[in-house]
Amino acid sequence: MGVPVQFICFSCFLCFVTGVQGQVITCVLMSTTIGVEKINPAGKTIFRVGERVEITCTEKYWFRPTKESIKSFICQDDGQWDYNPGCEEIRCEVPRDQHVVWPYYYFRGDMNLGVKKYYRCERGYDQVEAVTTCTRDGWTPKPQCTPNITNAQIVGDQRPNYRISSILHYKCNPGFEPDQHVQITCNSQSKWTGIQQCTEKMCAAPNITNAEIVGDQRPNYTISSEIHYKCNTGFEPDQPIQITCNPQTEWTGIRQCTEKCGPPPNVEFADTTELTKNEYNSEERVEYRCFNKYTLLQRHPYSKYYTCEQGEWRGNIKCLKPCTVTVEEMDERGIELRKGGRQKIFPLHEDIITFACQREKKPLNVNALIQYCNDGVMILPECV
Repeated sequence: MGVPVQFICFSCFLCFVTGVQGQVITCVLMSTTIGVEKINPAGKTIFRVGERVEITCTEKYWFRPTKESIKSFICQDDGQWDYNPGCEEIRCEVPRDQHVVWPYYYFRGDMNLGVKKYYRCERGYDQVEAVTTCTRDGWTPKPQCTPNITNAQIVGDQRPNYRISSILHYKCNPGFEPDQHVQITCNSQSKWTGIQQCTEKMCAAPNITNAEIVGDQRPNYTISSEIHYKCNTGFEPDQPIQITCNPQTEWTGIRQCTEKCGPPPNVEFADTTELTKNEYNSEERVEYRCFNKYTLLQRHPYSKYYTCEQGEWRGNIKCLKPCTVTVEEMDERGIELRKGGRQKIFPLHEDIITFACQREKKPLNVNALIQYCNDGVMILPECV
C-alpha cells in the first residue's frame, strides 16, 4: 500500500505537497505561462524546504502587494511558499478621498496598465488634469481636485489630500487681486478656512473734469483697457485723448482739460500787433505795442506779451506816458528850451530836457535846469 499524499493548490499556478508519516515535505511549482517571462531554475517544479525559485513577470504583470516584477520565493517547512509566486496583471485601484465625484462610476471596468480614465471633481473643487492614465506607479497624474479658488495657483508642491491643520498658500493670477499670497488652513471639519477669492483688477471709470468719455461708458475697466475722452467746448486740448488702465489700476496718459482763454485783455495806451481771436489755447501769447510816443516798459516783471494759462491771461504790460510842456507853463516859470526857445514839446519817457532862463532872469537852482520825463511827469525849473 502506498504512502498517502495530500495536494493543496492555489489558483492555477502552484501546489504544495505534504507527506504524512514522516515523509519529506516539498513545495510544487505548477507549470504556467500566464504573465511569466522567466523562471529560474527553469523546468524545476518540486522544491525542498529552504530552496528558492526566482520568477520574472512580463511587462504588464507583477507580484502583489510588493509590485515587484522579479522576486525570489522560498519553500517553507509547512510546504507553503513564503509569498504567493503568481504574476498578477497590473491594475490601478479606485481613487478614494480625493474629492473625485462618483469615483466608482468614472473608475470602473478596465483599469489595467495603460488605460486612460476621465473624471470630474466634487462641487467646490477643480481638476488639476482632466484625464489620468494607469501606470506602474498608479494613476498618473494622480486624480487631483483642489479647492475651487478660481484665477489662482497653489504655491509650492500640490498634494491630493491634506491633513487637518495643514496650511496651504496660493497666489492670484496676474491681473487679479489680492497681490499678496493667501494662506488657508484645513480645519477639523475638513474645510479650508481663510479663502479669499481672486477678483479681477479693474480701474474705476475716470473722473476727468470738463471732459466726457467717447463711446459707451462702464463703471469699471479691466487691466490694459484703453478709452478715449474729449474735453468740453471751451476747453483744451481739442483732440480726443487716449488713456490706459495699468496693472496698478491707475489710468495713465491723462491730460487735464484746461479752459481756453477768450479775447486778450485791453491794455491802457496799447494795442495788439495782430488781429485777435475769440479763443486761445494755453501757452498761446499775444504781443502788444504802445501808442505813438508811449514807451513800453520791459523791465521785469513787465514784457510786451500776455500769455494764456489755463483759461486766464497772465502777464504785465505797461506803456509809460510822454510828458507835455507848454509855452504857457514855461512863461509862468520864466524858462525856455536851451535849444529851441519857446515851443511846446512832448518828450518821451526818460528823455532829458535842458532848460534856460528867459532874458534877464536867473534860476532859483542852476542844477534844476536839467530835467527828465518820468511816465508823463516832468518837474519844471523856475527862473526869476
